Amino acid sequence: MEAVRRVRFCIAGGVLAFACVAFAQAAPVALVTDVVGAGTQRGAPLRLLAELEPGSDISVADGARVVVFYLADGSEWTLSGRGRFRLANRAPQAQGDAPAPQRKAAAPTLAAMRLRTDRAVQGGLQMRGGSDRPALVAPVDDVLLDADVEFRWEPAGPGTTYRFELVDAAGAKVHVSETQASALRLPAGVALAPGAAYVWAVSGRDPNTPQPFYRAAGFRVADAATRARLLAAQPPRDASFADRVLYIAVLEHAGAIGAARAARAALATERTAGWAPPR
Repeated sequence: MEAVRRVRFCIAGGVLAFACVAFAQAAPVALVTDVVGAGTQRGAPLRLLAELEPGSDISVADGARVVVFYLADGSEWTLSGRGRFRLANRAPQAQGDAPAPQRKAAAPTLAAMRLRTDRAVQGGLQMRGGSDRPALVAPVDDVLLDADVEFRWEPAGPGTTYRFELVDAAGAKVHVSETQASALRLPAGVALAPGAAYVWAVSGRDPNTPQPFYRAAGFRVADAATRARLLAAQPPRDASFADRVLYIAVLEHAGAIGAARAARAALATERTAGWAPPR
């Protein structure tokens, strides 16, 4: 069975720092941050934010362009087709008569990214009771950059009344209410504390199903320093597509999956390439 790998970004001192948590011997050397036209690996289309292992080959079609970000030194390489390129440890290498890869200095906020071997694993909480539906949608195992959150879950049958509960890390109830909607915002006067962890739950009984349901998930609000650093590291709107893709990886590996998901959706209109699953 193939070993599982995870990568994680962190922010330190207002600049981006990169940490790679490797559970396999062959850690990735680069991430795909842009694909224009046809780029493939082992015959399959390259996906944005896909991890590339050392020694792997990628093919770029005539007139196409692939941008890869090297984790060890924060360098960005553009591979233009037509040609085949091998991902060496420090830089991609053109194979045959492929054009030479073009190196570009990293953006200022990305220049300090370095590869480390820290072992850090994020844990999450999801609890279920009864059938699998309705599932909680958001926030689930998320780090929120904005405390003004909308809690959302899949609707059950018509006429279902949901009991909503929000508790803090000490188990104290922050808010309890009932609703027939499948979304809820906290009322004025109920504030989430920066840096605090919470668990929220939705329970009820679908009129068409005899068994009651109970769903719960955890999330955390980013502390003020983390939020400020993440927002300060955000590329400007006129930044390259590759830099904006790389920032999504930063959000994902900081645990801000909701913000990353929204950013993915916003960039999806600019490229036809698919996305690698979040890690």
